[in-house]
Amino acid sequence: MPGLPIKVIIDNLRLLRTVIQADIDITNALTGGLLEAAQHVEGEIKAKIFELHDSRTGNMARSYTAAPLFREKKSWSTGVYSTLIYAGIQDQGGTIHPKTVKNLAIPISDYVKVKVGLWPRDWPKGALHLVRSKKGNMLLADKSGKPHYALKTKVEIPGTGYLEEAREAAEPGVRKILGDRVADKALKRWGR
Repeated sequence: MPGLPIKVIIDNLRLLRTVIQADIDITNALTGGLLEAAQHVEGEIKAKIFELHDSRTGNMARSYTAAPLFREKKSWSTGVYSTLIYAGIQDQGGTIHPKTVKNLAIPISDYVKVKVGLWPRDWPKGALHLVRSKKGNMLLADKSGKPHYALKTKVEIPGTGYLEEAREAAEPGVRKILGDRVADKALKRWGR
């Protein structure tokens, strides 16, 4: 599942006991800070997607959501993840192969604007037919001869690295959120 984890690990057992036992306010500040940091990271990921991708629907950006907080013995963690399969390949790049058909249908924007989410299977039966381009490529065209889709046996997707860029953009904010929250509670506890 593509995304960015956020994890705080306390290796010093004495400090860990102090955080857990001595002051529930500090623990609450830490967990609240992690959740706020995850929301901050979510915003940065969405901003990077809209900056780097020509998004027609915004589905990929909207698919990223902050995950619930998870606690282990020495750590607290959360993150921001997407359930969309293509979110990972858009970030890292790779090759897409058809799984249930012989070819992938790629919308051709040069000739005609294909309605978002309209695929060859959604057209009425017989509305599209195979034609060859002048270069010999297989196309699906409508009855007037206008091509709507190119047929490909595989498609190479170059990765944009939007998750790494979002991580870099979010890091100062995450550090500030976690530092301010925990430091504020610790200083109040110690009377400052």
